Amino acid sequence: MQTIGERLEEARKKRGVSLQDAAESTKIRDEYLAALEANSLKSIPLETIYIRGFIRNYAKFLRIDPSKLLADFDASNGNAKDMTVSAKAQKELIGRLEMGASEAPAPSLEEEKENSPSTVISETANTPPKVTSDSVKKPLPTWAWPVAAGFLAVLLLAGIISGIVSASKNKKQAESSITSVSTQVKLTALGDVTAIVKQTTDEKTLFAGTLKKGESKMISRQGSIKIQYSEGNLLEVEKDGKRYKMGAAGAGKRVVD
Repeated sequence: MQTIGERLEEARKKRGVSLQDAAESTKIRDEYLAALEANSLKSIPLETIYIRGFIRNYAKFLRIDPSKLLADFDASNGNAKDMTVSAKAQKELIGRLEMGASEAPAPSLEEEKENSPSTVISETANTPPKVTSDSVKKPLPTWAWPVAAGFLAVLLLAGIISGIVSASKNKKQAESSITSVSTQVKLTALGDVTAIVKQTTDEKTLFAGTLKKGESKMISRQGSIKIQYSEGNLLEVEKDGKRYKMGAAGAGKRVVD
C-alpha cells in the first residue's frame, strides 16, 4: 500500500510538474512539499492543522481526492488529537497572528471607596465648624473691587470658551454616531481556520478564535474591520449578500469596508 507521500509524488510526476512549479501554484514552500512527499512531516515546524491544509491543497492541485489522504493522515497521527485544536494550540495560533496588548486594570472597590465623595462627606459631616476671629467678616479694601471685577470677567470668558468647545465636541460626536451605523458580516470556515477581527476605527477586538469546518460566525461592526487569519483559502466573508474568499493558503490579513 502506497504512503501519502508516495501518492503525492507519483501524481506530481504524472503531471510533469516540478516541486518549484507546484510551490508557486499552491503558495506552499517547496521544502514543505518535499517533506510531504518524503513522509517527513515532523520536519515541518507547524501545527497539525497547517499540515492537513497543505495535504488538502496539494492533493487538489494534483487533481487527486484529498479525503483518502487526510483519512490516512488522521489515522496515523491520532484522529482526536489532530482534528481538534487544543486551547493551548489555539492560543499559540492567535499569538502568532497578533501581539497582544495589555490594558491597565480597573480600580478595586477599596480604591473607589477611598476616593469617593461619599467617604469624604461621611468623615466631615459630623465635625462642627470652628469659629475664630478670622471668620468674622471684614470690609474689603478699595483696591480689591477692581481686582474682583477682573477676576469675574476672566471666569466669564473662560466659561464662554468652554461652552463653545463643548458644543463643538458634542457636534462631532453626533456626526460620528450618525456615520458609524452598526452592520454585520458573516465569517464561514471552509476548513479549520483561526481568525482575529478588529474594528479599524478603535482597534476593538470583535472576535478571536478558531472556527471549525462549516462553522459560521456573525460579526457586528461599525465601519471597516481588519481580519487576520491563519489560512486565507479556508475563510470566507459574506457582506451585503456577496461572499468573498480572504486569499490563498497561508496566514495574512485583509481590510473589509
